[in-house]
Amino acid sequence: MKRIDHIDILRGIGILYMLIGHIGFGPEMDIYLHAFHMPLFFFLSGYLFSFPDDLNIYVQKKVKSLLVPYFSFAFLYLALFVVVEEKINFKIMRSQCEGIFFFPTNRVPIAGALWFLMALFFSCIFFAMLYCISAKWKYHTEFMLMSTLGIMFLSMFITSVVGVKLPWALAPAAVGLGLMGTGYFMRKYEESRIISAVLQMKWYLWLILFLASIFLVFYNGMINMRKGVYGNLPCAYVTAILCSLLYWNLAQKIEKYNFSGVLKLIGKNSLVFVCVNQIVIKMIKWKILKSFVYYEKFPISLISRVCVLAVTCLLCYVFVLIFENTKLKKMIGK
Repeated sequence: MKRIDHIDILRGIGILYMLIGHIGFGPEMDIYLHAFHMPLFFFLSGYLFSFPDDLNIYVQKKVKSLLVPYFSFAFLYLALFVVVEEKINFKIMRSQCEGIFFFPTNRVPIAGALWFLMALFFSCIFFAMLYCISAKWKYHTEFMLMSTLGIMFLSMFITSVVGVKLPWALAPAAVGLGLMGTGYFMRKYEESRIISAVLQMKWYLWLILFLASIFLVFYNGMINMRKGVYGNLPCAYVTAILCSLLYWNLAQKIEKYNFSGVLKLIGKNSLVFVCVNQIVIKMIKWKILKSFVYYEKFPISLISRVCVLAVTCLLCYVFVLIFENTKLKKMIGK
């Protein structure tokens, strides 16, 4: 599928929010960005879903693009962890290996964000399986939406209410399935009057819904897909989709401005940013800006964090160039 500029910009916005969350811009910002910045990528995966008519080919493609980077970076960071510790603790190493293979949401060393790759892999595979089952049905699109939403809310209930923890990031994958189903539904009906209106909002509607989204985010409180925290389940879903649509429209509006090129560049290379950003942030805080970063008096605290954000983006892009132009590209599935 040909790249769509405003979707790359939207991915770039999502990655910036991820970086902001990992750097730490305060509890209020954490609550706001966790409401949608990871759900956004599942929504986009559903909107862009394309099936090659062969499930085996699709699975192989997703293994290469998602699982290969996941395991490559997970074991790289495990090796770095051992080097930094300067001694081998077999008990800790066994726990982290178990985390890499079975519990990517809470035991992957250094780069916890890698859970997203495992979750997205299973979301895509389950979505493709549902697609294969229903592709020739009359109400295929409606089935895809309703079945994925049903799985999503069941997973939310099991993890956040019952407290059951599933291996292999299956819980956030199931939640991501519902978000993919919503994105897929909107792609299929984007020419309809209602869907067209929300994908291309008038400015006054955007402003009203933006204010409504702020209220919903802080009314529901902290949401965290990785940890299985959702608060009010319907509210969590509505907030994630509403914020995704608001930033979808924002990405379309800023596409014509020159600075959107930076966001587009980040969006196109979102995989590398996900894989390397946390080690970059740790290095910056540890070696370069340690005292500056933790100076809490405003506005120095904000300025220091913005500096860390800018340096992180720059260094992550250096890694993009390295992985894209050397044999290390195999680590990112290329």
